[in-house]
Amino acid sequence: MWLSLFKTSLLGLVLLAGGVGAQKPAQPLDTETGLIKDAAGVWQTARDHCIECHSATLLQQNRTDRDGWIRTIRRMERDEGLEPLGDLEKPILDYLAANYGVQVKPTELRRRRAPLRQPPVADGE
Repeated sequence: MWLSLFKTSLLGLVLLAGGVGAQKPAQPLDTETGLIKDAAGVWQTARDHCIECHSATLLQQNRTDRDGWIRTIRRMERDEGLEPLGDLEKPILDYLAANYGVQVKPTELRRRRAPLRQPPVADGE
């Protein structure tokens, strides 16, 4: 009986794990940089402009919303000599916001729980 229950539970876990993995296919990554590849190939444009000065890891670590990416580009233009991207700016921003944007929607952010209501500790305890 226990063996049958164990097999059933194990089968359920395998099916559950398979279902979780099947929900969202893995995004293809560039083996050299680790950047997420997109169908339109904009990842290559972003790669060519972004990793000219720094590692692609910076894109992966500094997740921000579209406005944050715009501020970053403007700062790099102003302070670090990045040449204006011109017509390439919109597709690069779309790529960065879609693939390296904020992972949690602001409406899903949770506040810290309320403090516990505990009676005060008496002196000497």
